Amino acid sequence: SGILKDTIIIGVIGLLLFTFSEIFIYKKKMMLNILISIIGIFILQFFRPILLFVLIPSLFFWALLYLTDSIKVKLVKIITRIGTVISIVAIGWFINHNATSETSKYKIDNLMKTLHGFQSFHSMKQFSEGQNIYTLGGIMKTPKEVVMSIPSAVNVTLFRPYLWEINNIGMFLAALESLLLLLLFLYVFFLSRKYLLKVLFYNKEVIFMITFSLAYAFIVGVSSYNFGALSRYKVPAIMFFLLAIIIIYNSDPSNSLSKAGKREFI
Repeated sequence: SGILKDTIIIGVIGLLLFTFSEIFIYKKKMMLNILISIIGIFILQFFRPILLFVLIPSLFFWALLYLTDSIKVKLVKIITRIGTVISIVAIGWFINHNATSETSKYKIDNLMKTLHGFQSFHSMKQFSEGQNIYTLGGIMKTPKEVVMSIPSAVNVTLFRPYLWEINNIGMFLAALESLLLLLLFLYVFFLSRKYLLKVLFYNKEVIFMITFSLAYAFIVGVSSYNFGALSRYKVPAIMFFLLAIIIIYNSDPSNSLSKAGKREFI
């Protein structure tokens, strides 16, 4: 019982990050790394299946950035990347609607019912009083309303609870962590404003990490409704968001790390 589930999850994420880089970037020990990746995916499927819905597409998107990097014509490269992403999303939507069992909890209609149940339960006064509960502005009944809640869900995962929402020592630590992350984000954002867009468009690691962290932050933010549970679920999103911030900071042309040629993440 001393081995925490979340510790295993973070370890497997790191393992998949390494094996995918070995397969798609360095092209080393392909069969061994594919085997390790499959084992890692099965472990995540056992511990936290919803994580795979974000991590695996994000890893393949990261690989796509490298696989299309050799295309010299910029317009063709952009169209290829966008077209591949749209195709992946369309295939996923088709599979969810046509190949997924009607009783599967991951079918969109069933996910909406589950989400509605979470929101209804946590909005009940007798269960929410004195608890570490948060809301995103009301009960969402349609996919459109869920999409509209993306900014609020990402914000609650990365930057809440706020200091004025504290009601116990656990929330105090969570609020302190969120405040420090917000201050760090604002500091790097203003410091890097002259070259930020260039990094966001051209640094493949930053693109991958921002994509994963924001997507996963949305999922856990829109489905937790409890700061206690959120503090555990959001760890992968915080980890990759912090790594992206660090890489952006080290991409500063005036930074000594950049001058020394140490900007690469891998």
